Amino acid sequence: MSPRRYILLFIAALFLSGCGSSAPAPTPALTPSHFLPATMTPTLTARPSATATETPLPTLTWTPIPMPTRTPIPTPTQTLILTPTMAIQGPGVVIVPILLYHHIAITYKENPYYVSPENFDAQMRLLYEWGYRTIPISLLVQAIREGAPLPERPIVLTFDDGDEDVYQTAFPIMQKYGFTGVFYIVGNRLHAEGFVT
Repeated sequence: MSPRRYILLFIAALFLSGCGSSAPAPTPALTPSHFLPATMTPTLTARPSATATETPLPTLTWTPIPMPTRTPIPTPTQTLILTPTMAIQGPGVVIVPILLYHHIAITYKENPYYVSPENFDAQMRLLYEWGYRTIPISLLVQAIREGAPLPERPIVLTFDDGDEDVYQTAFPIMQKYGFTGVFYIVGNRLHAEGFVT
């Protein structure tokens, strides 16, 4: 609020305090802080006098208090993808876990072929945090036959049958971690209800 507004409010308060009763109303002691915003503090400085016999008159000046600056809050990023360290593995024995999934969806009865989206996301996050990075089957075959550069902890994610929920639910979760997978589809189920086209 501006100082002018404080003065107008003060005058209005004085006027209203004199109306409506014969006894004078007590006037509260007002200080400069009643008229100033909280960000200002008064400072008294003496004004130099014209002669040595005059008493110096104080001059009221205002010193603004600096407002604290806000520290920006960092925004979290969704990108978790790191470039893996590659090393030649093979030919011969190459150790690579292969995980097999069917449905990434919610089911209301016990079914070993279903993994909920929340559990799948938790599994992918855990694999990522443990340092696993996905590779395709073709790269695994190449490593076994001829040797190939693989991540330190390679893993293959596979999905059977071509269920639509794999594309709609699992794929976006895998993208979040930079993972790829192998999608085995059944030819005569293409375009069928619940399967990919």
